[in-house]
Amino acid sequence: MERNIVMRKVFGSIMVLIIIAAIFGGLPKPVADATGLPGDYPVAVSGFSATSGDPNPAVSAGWHHTVGLCGNGTVVAVGYNYSGSGQCNVGDWTSIVQISAGWFHTVGLKSDGTVVAVGDDSKYGTNGGNNTWQQTLFGPCDVGNEDWTNIVQVAAGGYATLGLKDNGTVVCAGGKAPEQNRPENNPYDNSTYPWNVGNWTNIVQVAAGGYHNVGLKSDGTVVAVGYHGYGECDVESWTDIVQVAAGLAHTVGLKSDGTVVAVGDNNSGECNVGTWSHIVQVAAGHNYTVGLKDDGTVVEVGYNYPYPGSGQWNVENWSHIVQVAAGYDHMVGLESDGTVVAVGDNNSGECNVENWNLVAAPSVVTTSASSVGTTSATLNGNITATGGGNASSFAFVWDTSSHAAPSGAPAGDYANSWISDAGSYDIGAYNSDINVTGLSPGITYYFRFGGNNTAGWSWGNEGNFTTAVTTLSVVTTSASNVGTTSATLNGNITATGGGNASSYAFVWDTSSHAAPSGAPAGDYGNSWTSDPGSYDIGAYNSDSNVTDLSPGTLYYFRFGTFNAAGWSWGEEGNFTTTIQIQISLKAGWNMVSVPVIPADSSVSAVFPGVAAVFTWDPVGKTYIMPTSVTPDTGYWVAVIGNTTIPVTGVPVVTWTSPLKAGWNMIGSVINNASIANPSDIPDASVQSFAYWWDPVGKTYALTTGIEPGKGYWVASVQDCVLTMP
Repeated sequence: MERNIVMRKVFGSIMVLIIIAAIFGGLPKPVADATGLPGDYPVAVSGFSATSGDPNPAVSAGWHHTVGLCGNGTVVAVGYNYSGSGQCNVGDWTSIVQISAGWFHTVGLKSDGTVVAVGDDSKYGTNGGNNTWQQTLFGPCDVGNEDWTNIVQVAAGGYATLGLKDNGTVVCAGGKAPEQNRPENNPYDNSTYPWNVGNWTNIVQVAAGGYHNVGLKSDGTVVAVGYHGYGECDVESWTDIVQVAAGLAHTVGLKSDGTVVAVGDNNSGECNVGTWSHIVQVAAGHNYTVGLKDDGTVVEVGYNYPYPGSGQWNVENWSHIVQVAAGYDHMVGLESDGTVVAVGDNNSGECNVENWNLVAAPSVVTTSASSVGTTSATLNGNITATGGGNASSFAFVWDTSSHAAPSGAPAGDYANSWISDAGSYDIGAYNSDINVTGLSPGITYYFRFGGNNTAGWSWGNEGNFTTAVTTLSVVTTSASNVGTTSATLNGNITATGGGNASSYAFVWDTSSHAAPSGAPAGDYGNSWTSDPGSYDIGAYNSDSNVTDLSPGTLYYFRFGTFNAAGWSWGEEGNFTTTIQIQISLKAGWNMVSVPVIPADSSVSAVFPGVAAVFTWDPVGKTYIMPTSVTPDTGYWVAVIGNTTIPVTGVPVVTWTSPLKAGWNMIGSVINNASIANPSDIPDASVQSFAYWWDPVGKTYALTTGIEPGKGYWVASVQDCVLTMP
């Protein structure tokens, strides 16, 4: 049964049932099809193949030559090559889907339904009386006229060629040879000459013998015309036939149940087929008959070529055979792997087939990759022709560089490969099952599709794809060089997503906004974009190009980048532009504060040239000399004469500071505030009044207002935290 499966796969399209279904769908089904031919009997017809799709490897045997059809539509031949025109001159044939070898000529059916032929084209014809001969109009190789179109099967006989048309009718080229004038009273009449096939209809297969032609009808019956001196045309009672074969003077029919019938010359026992069973194909030679069994072995009856060890009956060791062909005195068998065996007369080299492998490497095409992501892709390819043997595996190779196709199995110069599970892969589309992973984002990969059968590996064209990139990962970092009207905005690219940024940008505004949905600036009022370039992971800034800002203003900003995947934006940062305040000092002691954060908050930088600076330590309850200045603290500053000190910094609009029970010196914020209702924790800890020092009157003044730039005494009944304002 396993052998049957192989035979079906390799030569399925040459079966009569498929020919009938594919070509004669409009005609009645043959008995074999109608009754449901058992699966154990796949009926194969020598040389049969549909006229579309891949040709199946096949063999055919002539008088003293052997012809082989390769799976790529080319043809090979060995043996006797008639010097006049050469029945073996088939080396330039292409697109052939079926072959047939006659006695001295060879015929090929092309995929477009036309026919080619080489060999003896002698135009023998009718008996003109008194054993004189008149030439016919056409010889057996005259198959190029308009009658020879839409052909679906050919058969080459002794001196004639038959063509089965797609409408079930038959055409014939050539006629009977002088040898047809046999001593058996030349049993011809005008209606039974072998070329009289013009009235045949509903034919699904034809066979050409030495001097007679046979046709299998779609209802399983058989017709025959030509020489019938041995009863080779007595087929009118046959039924349930699924394939016919014609020898020199006998006719063989394969029945739907796997048995065989035969009529005609039986002098050599060529018709002794009554005990045969489990036959799947028959072939008729000069005066012998061959049967292919469903287990891939071969049986034969009839004349056996007499030379020791070379007779055509010596087939007992044959196995894995999927088709047989019978010549004059030699027999040919096609094995399931596409190799060929032959026995019998080899005087003309007709059995020199030991180096043949009719299976060609599959024809493949690399198609576009699909489901291309950042790190994975599905690679695709088509098997467009099997070469006569389904691929046992297929594969993909890929790399980041372009390479020539591997010379054999994967991967050749390619760094990576993926191979399918072993199986049987016919014409169709195949892919890598998304097993190509671990790719790098934003990289171009080159790949090829390949298929492997018994003839070896073949590789398709090179394709390429580029993995996807994601938007970059970015972080908005702190602004720098913040001035009164300008600032440098900063951000980091932390991951490129497989494609460097071609530009980066900053957006800013005095209000907070969601990130732009695409390019800058979205809801932000302002934007700055870099020059085009290639920006990798790293830190980037606005090149101090953010100007015309308002002093002392809070700004919100974001850093963004753009690559092939689009824009991405970091989280929102903020900064406040600086402001310059004037601290007015009178000669003597002054109680002041600094409601900005200067770039340098050291006492010497904030109060240059003053006589002294003190602040109050509420813990030790004593004055101390500070080293730095903060907005939440009040300071005693002594100067020799009246002066004004400018201080530039980021304005402080609020602060929170811990207070101790008792008196504390506090500072101010950039805007006027009040202590009348202090914001303190615990509540009601801070008294709702304050004292400030009047440097002109040299006295304390009670107040509830907190003015920018002044320092104040406030009292707390307990340790607490005060927020201003």
